[in-house]
Amino acid sequence: EPMELVATSEEGELKLRRDGDHWFPSMEFNNVPADLRTNPHSQYRFHVNTYVWVHALDARTHNPHLVVPTGYAEGTPGRSYNLQSLDARIQTVWPHDGKGRYTPVDQARYVNVAVEIFEHGTLKAVRDFRADRIVLQGAKGNEGMRPMIRLSLPHLEVMEPPQEVFYEVDGKPYRRYVFNNVAVEPGQPYHFMVQLYDPRPLLYLQEGGPPFQYYSNIWTHAADGRTYLPNPQPPRYGTQEFNTAAAYRCTDQ
Repeated sequence: EPMELVATSEEGELKLRRDGDHWFPSMEFNNVPADLRTNPHSQYRFHVNTYVWVHALDARTHNPHLVVPTGYAEGTPGRSYNLQSLDARIQTVWPHDGKGRYTPVDQARYVNVAVEIFEHGTLKAVRDFRADRIVLQGAKGNEGMRPMIRLSLPHLEVMEPPQEVFYEVDGKPYRRYVFNNVAVEPGQPYHFMVQLYDPRPLLYLQEGGPPFQYYSNIWTHAADGRTYLPNPQPPRYGTQEFNTAAAYRCTDQ
């Protein structure tokens, strides 16, 4: 399912932890619901800033039944009241060898990622969202998210927009956005999510409209997608202005 906000920094507890001769800050969120007892097949993915942590007994994404649109969402993305918030759903991730031949997940060097966009909290498909406002983000293992397509500085314009394809449900055409030939490293776990740029023109934004929001699901591409981090490394002490003893009104001893 698309991600939802479960906690803000105001709900976290700031702690100072000790590593050798130094202290470093740690923000901890307690009692976040994530019950696997009632349904051992459940999966939870937590996203903080750019990092993803998978909490599951088997964290691979198995999705044999794609989400099916129930109709169209009426209105203009970003402008209409009902389309100021959108859901970006990754529907399939297809592993292959770069020549169009299916390849097992642990051997594939490329994947095709198919995305569909809906009115938030519904399965009403958005009729037309600009492909050049969609960015595929990905993270290898425990690394941070980064764009998996080419962007142009300084405005981060999308230089490799997804291909737009159509399929039918009950005789109606629906749009799907496909990122083709996304390079991955065989045997490495990857997490994919979608970033939607604000679809509204700059002039409209300057007039002061309501904020645009989007919610993406996270797809794990891996032979074993569980998060393993038995020896987390603390940050290097004092490398940023906010990460110093003085900033936290404590000593460095």
